[in-house]
Amino acid sequence: MNGQLLSFPNVFSHDKIDIGSRFLIEHMKALAPAGNAIDLACGSGILGLCALKLELADQLLFCDE
Repeated sequence: MNGQLLSFPNVFSHDKIDIGSRFLIEHMKALAPAGNAIDLACGSGILGLCALKLELADQLLFCDE
């Protein structure tokens, strides 16, 4: 998966990856794959995109307000 992730002001941690997300990304490889997953309060969607890249889900729903 290649591309550029863009984020705008008022999106949580829009100009950097926050410490909690960095921690989760570093440990995602240990998770078991799932058929469907949801990235709730996804903000820029970085966690869901990482899950897709690691093939942790066949389908992923991104949800934020």
